[in-house]
Amino acid sequence: MPNSSNFKAQFIMLSVVAIVSVLYLFSLWAQPTDIVDLSSQILVDEYFLMQNMANNLRYITHIDDCEVLNYSLQEYIQFVKGFAKEKNIRIDIDHNFSNCNQKIVEYNITIYTPDRNVSSRIIFTR
Repeated sequence: MPNSSNFKAQFIMLSVVAIVSVLYLFSLWAQPTDIVDLSSQILVDEYFLMQNMANNLRYITHIDDCEVLNYSLQEYIQFVKGFAKEKNIRIDIDHNFSNCNQKIVEYNITIYTPDRNVSSRIIFTR
């Protein structure tokens, strides 16, 4: 007569293998689909970059403390140039900000990419 504990062990082992197999197949099925990365297209879009830089420069221009304004402006220009270098494009930002009593600040921004060059002249009042 066969031992019932032997059947129980076989049933438990078979059940474990079946459960693990079902979980594995479910994990393959439930795996997230690949999302197309459009960030490179957005980051290379010159007009998007121009608008983003204009918004950031507007914010920086309205800083009241002269020392903080100069520092923030130089830091932002360095950041933009580093970002552009990583994306294999060139961005030039020229400004006429020279002293804190100046009420109008003019920025000339040029983006050079393999596809096109985009230039903009932006004027902000403080």
